Amino acid sequence: LVVAPTETSLYWSSATVSAGGKTTTDRLTALDDWTGKASTAAQITHTECSSASYAPGFCAQYSRVNANGIGLTAGRWWLPSLGELMMIYANMRKINYALSFIEGATQLAEMLYWSSTEYNAIYAWGLDLIGSANYYTKTTGQGRVRAVSAFLR
Repeated sequence: LVVAPTETSLYWSSATVSAGGKTTTDRLTALDDWTGKASTAAQITHTECSSASYAPGFCAQYSRVNANGIGLTAGRWWLPSLGELMMIYANMRKINYALSFIEGATQLAEMLYWSSTEYNAIYAWGLDLIGSANYYTKTTGQGRVRAVSAFLR
């Protein structure tokens, strides 16, 4: 995965919605979800989470290019699944070291990050980057949002 150099803090959605992402109430199944790209693509078809004001829409619209216009533009990023977030957590020190070389980048923090993995219409899974996976209310719980992409298409 490519981890975006910047992040924001947002709600997951504007209203209760089953947005079409991988959905499970089982923690182990949620931790084994690697479908962030497909889930985000489904989720942004719902107005409740399609704008850049909400986690899935923010990630889908994220763009990062250099002064020459080269980089990853909107449509190439997604909201990571819970499994993808666990991989980020496992490599957090290395990722933060790499981010330290990017001008304007922000370090990953030991705080709640939203995932694209849904619990149900009311909740989505999140990962506190101390290793604790739980589900949080989509419309009232703010979490950090860090887009991811792939080295290859």
